[in-house]
Amino acid sequence: MGLSDAPNSAGRIYSLATALVTESGLRSQLASLPLVAWTALALLLGIILAEAVPLNTTLCLLLVPVWLLAAGLLNQNSGQHLQTACLLVAVVVCGSVRWQITQPLPGQPQLNSIAAGESRVMRVKAVIATVPVLRAGSDESLFSGRLDALDQTRFLADITPLSMENDSGSSGLPITGRCMVYVQGDASKSLSRGDEVILTGEYQWPKSPGNPGEFDFQQYLRRHSLQGLFFVRHHLTIQTVRPVPPWHPNAWISALRREARHALDSSVDARVRPIALALLLGNRHMLPAEVEGSFVASGTMHLLAISGLHVGILCGFLMKVLHLLMVRRRTALILTGCVCVTYALMTDLRPSVLRATVFFLVFAVSEFTQRRISISGLLGFTALIMLSLQPMMAFDAGAWLSFLSVAALGMLGSRLPPPDFRRSVPVEHLTMGERLAELSKMLLSHISHRTLQMLVVLMVTSPLVAMTFHVVSPIALVVNLVLIAVTVVALWFGIAVLFVGFLWPPLTAVPGWIFSMLLQVLASGVSWAAAVPGGHLFLAHPPVWLIPAYYALLTLALFGRRSRLPATAGLFAVVALALIDSPRQPTDSDVTVTVLDVGHGSAAVVESQGHAFLIDAGAMNGGDKTADVICRFLWSRGIRQLNGLLVSHADIDHYGAVPGILARMPVAELVTSRDFVRSDAQPVQSLLHLADRHRVPIRLVQHRDSCRLNDAHLTILSPTADQLPSNAGDNERSLVVSMSAFGRRVLATGDIEGAGLNDLLPQLNSADILISPHHGAINSNTPSLAATVQPQIVAVSARDTHARPVLENVYAQARQVLFTGDVGAIQFRIQPDGTQHSSGFRQSSTAARPPRSL
Repeated sequence: MGLSDAPNSAGRIYSLATALVTESGLRSQLASLPLVAWTALALLLGIILAEAVPLNTTLCLLLVPVWLLAAGLLNQNSGQHLQTACLLVAVVVCGSVRWQITQPLPGQPQLNSIAAGESRVMRVKAVIATVPVLRAGSDESLFSGRLDALDQTRFLADITPLSMENDSGSSGLPITGRCMVYVQGDASKSLSRGDEVILTGEYQWPKSPGNPGEFDFQQYLRRHSLQGLFFVRHHLTIQTVRPVPPWHPNAWISALRREARHALDSSVDARVRPIALALLLGNRHMLPAEVEGSFVASGTMHLLAISGLHVGILCGFLMKVLHLLMVRRRTALILTGCVCVTYALMTDLRPSVLRATVFFLVFAVSEFTQRRISISGLLGFTALIMLSLQPMMAFDAGAWLSFLSVAALGMLGSRLPPPDFRRSVPVEHLTMGERLAELSKMLLSHISHRTLQMLVVLMVTSPLVAMTFHVVSPIALVVNLVLIAVTVVALWFGIAVLFVGFLWPPLTAVPGWIFSMLLQVLASGVSWAAAVPGGHLFLAHPPVWLIPAYYALLTLALFGRRSRLPATAGLFAVVALALIDSPRQPTDSDVTVTVLDVGHGSAAVVESQGHAFLIDAGAMNGGDKTADVICRFLWSRGIRQLNGLLVSHADIDHYGAVPGILARMPVAELVTSRDFVRSDAQPVQSLLHLADRHRVPIRLVQHRDSCRLNDAHLTILSPTADQLPSNAGDNERSLVVSMSAFGRRVLATGDIEGAGLNDLLPQLNSADILISPHHGAINSNTPSLAATVQPQIVAVSARDTHARPVLENVYAQARQVLFTGDVGAIQFRIQPDGTQHSSGFRQSSTAARPPRSL
């Protein structure tokens, strides 16, 4: 085939490729989409391709004029359709180039390269890139397990190291990068966006995920062009070199943010203030984990996060007020647009807020030019502008959930307009019965219309929600009908609090009181919905192919004419196949013990023939976060329920994640000691009440009690109470679990130490694997313990690895001393013939060794 035949061949291929689309009835529907919508989709595809496949930027730039030239040639030979296709391919290539521009050049020195996987103390010059936001310290979350409860200020900053110690001494390095900065204390009052400051603190680049199924924080930072994390111990150590000028817009935005925060702090009830800050300012990290979990479980997280709903309410509120004040429509559009842009800047240009703001601005322009624009055109223009400005939005699930919701509502509105309530007879001529009947009809029509809207939104967004948050909430179909109305009214009064706070702060008490009452109603409704049995279901990670398959079939079902029925059947088949293809429980005969990487904490999973038993569940870096790590691991293994969960003692880093696990999956029984249930610590008693609420029986064990998990036999060892001093701590009373399977033994020691360890030593036997007591603490890992147990492998559940030389000396007979902080989750697989394999999930240059048989 010669070059002259290429256009004709391309035309035949194009005809064959569009045959199915034409036959299914999609052609007329797809052709009705404006070109800008196709352009936005092409730009999105280019960004995703550039992230998935490394491309050469220079080659891509050369391909753009090639495809443009091909479009010109095909226009003369093959018609408009192929020309449009070539133009869209050129946009795809432009999308790839746009994404590559945001990424560092090969060989360019990177800030994250100087850490080499370790924390480093640095002194840097920084320009604050976002409005500093305060997270006030709070002890409302009983199971947070945080090492401190101090105020913390957060912002993004473009930083440059002033000096670095290297082999040749101290020298300046020409390395820059944007980092997330965390400052202990309230620095939001003294710092503004645009300030040039000098920071002294600890720089970190997070490690790769340490557990199967864990969220990849490294990938998140790279996609957002962030070079790491920077921690400053106290806000008073920050030196301001050049403050932003008072006339600069950055200074105004920071001042507005401070005034808005002050208005909410002074007028909103402290019990619901975190919800108010999340609703109006996007300050979600103020929320206790339990409250945020309720919003997720009830399917109302979109009410909590600043989204297009909030900006839409703000625009509607302003347009209504300006209309009542008889302001001309064009002037009202300009004023409302200015307020929306200011609000978007106050919330640091969050994708959902930016989407709604651009959406309104495009709408305003269409109003000025008096050119009607469809909902698909509005969404296309908005997506095109946002992807051009913030290409990382392509990987933001929240932004696409917002787009999908608006697209679904727009599609439904065009096909099924709201019911018409106009009367043919004046109301004064109606009898009371007729009026009541008409009112009932209007109410039913309104409820049915809103229910249909919620059903469509739930159908469109559920796969992406399940992929991102591992939860599906059917209760959201019902509860959103009421709570959206409550949220709308609450936001009216919240906006009023902000405006009155800016103009006359003493008058914020009245709208603030009403705002607080409405937020309490919202919080109560969310808590009720989250507690409804069967109202939400936590799911394992769906297969990757589900998203493209589901949305392709959904498009056919919604827009196709002849393919609607088979596409709908295909949707059900795809969902059923996804459930079958999701991770399934292992049914082999091996017994597996996995020590998870949870930082300074403890969580070990014993598996045998599809059944699982969890020994401890907690960490000092947040209970709900640790619960998410543990559940994601269990789901990745196909485990949907636990046969038992043992809590060794009353330390938060051993039980802080239990409430989150109870909320996410069934637990057959909670196993613990009498000392634990007798603890007067409030988190312990709250945990016991939660277990009762979830109908999880509590089993109190004594010394030498046992549990059986198919081929794994677990024996619980407990120090003798009479042998412990009266002032013995929780660690000395810790339970110890000895597991045996196929002639091998694993010893999980909790935090046993001191008198408790000395009492148990004579009753301990040798073990192949020892889970080090007290996270590798030197005082707990004594030579007598090493001599008694004589382990071949020692697993240490700890982020800090400074004790490695000491432990390697104490357990000199051991073949390996593995730290979860280095190798990630440590897995031991025992086969029926007694062969044992050990491996670490994360590769480490200092401690990880290849899997081996013992």
